[in-house]
Amino acid sequence: MEGVFESESEEQTLAFGRRLGSLLVRGDVVGIRGELGAGKSVVVRGICEGLGIRQRTRSPSFTFVNRYGGPVDVYHVDLYRVAETADLATLGWEDAVYSDAVTLIEWAEKLGALMPQASIRIDIDVTGEESRRIRLSSPGKNHEDIVRKVLCDRG
Repeated sequence: MEGVFESESEEQTLAFGRRLGSLLVRGDVVGIRGELGAGKSVVVRGICEGLGIRQRTRSPSFTFVNRYGGPVDVYHVDLYRVAETADLATLGWEDAVYSDAVTLIEWAEKLGALMPQASIRIDIDVTGEESRRIRLSSPGKNHEDIVRKVLCDRG
């Protein structure tokens, strides 16, 4: 299932993330793609808030993986500095993806075929200074309800 959310501001992008986060459960993996400055970290912050994470979230660009404790733990993986797939072997990202935490992966396209099939995908396109087109999808039926609720039940 796939759908599009049109965001006109950072606050709407954050609210999108909060809504998604409120629906995620242990073991869910979310891959987030978009150019530099598209709002991937804003979506991550919203997801974490939706999951009840109270600590400040930061992109782990230099550490590659941050862990946030909360009602459901969150692993925040940032693959921006990964140059090639071979570099992934030493980062420990598999421990995050195959844990009972929620795993959020910025620059998920760098995983290629290593990205778990049963994951949620977010693609963010910049459409204006603050506006974004956010495509939310899940390749299988595992997360159809989540995609539907985030995109359709926004009341």
